Amino acid sequence: VRANEKGIPIFRLTDFVKPTALAIVGNSGSAWIGDSGAHTVSLISNLSVRLSTVENMGLPSEIAVNASSGACWVIDSSRASVFRLDPDGSVSATITGFTEPISLAYSVLTNDCWIIDSGTASILRISDSVSGLYDVLQSQSFHKILSGLVVPSDVTIDDTNGNVWVSDLALTGLLKYSNDGVEIARFPGLLVPTTIAVDPGPRSVTFIP
Repeated sequence: VRANEKGIPIFRLTDFVKPTALAIVGNSGSAWIGDSGAHTVSLISNLSVRLSTVENMGLPSEIAVNASSGACWVIDSSRASVFRLDPDGSVSATITGFTEPISLAYSVLTNDCWIIDSGTASILRISDSVSGLYDVLQSQSFHKILSGLVVPSDVTIDDTNGNVWVSDLALTGLLKYSNDGVEIARFPGLLVPTTIAVDPGPRSVTFIP
């Protein structure tokens, strides 16, 4: 369902089986939608036109978008893999070697995708320059691994400065990283920090549901 700023539906798409992930492409109004029931990821225009559909996507659980190019990064939880999909529907990168990827966010400032691998209690920063088949266990050319986490649950990025925020259930708090992966601070004392979102700009407020 697409709604206006007052919450009034503008149109409703009914040809999905089990939509499980959604991400908006910048200010274009287009959206990438993952359908775990149909094992597809589709790009829908702001006029509800299906621009492209990528099949054999397993169980797409999370999507992050490069607002500049319109491409998206998708977690397939059934294969513990991450794919980069271009707006024309082509798969430009297949990234393997994860144990259990659960969350990801894209930085428009550094052109990196940050991916939480819950199975290894780590977060990976992968360059958008990656292409083709890339295994994070076999190569280190296009990624960096940040350790020190215990049970990471979510990641989000402040697009005004590139700072990265990660929630960790076992540490009961948040970790703040610079855009090049240096830990800046820790904020403990939260009960169950499962999901986070950043209010970009001078306030830089992070909310924890």
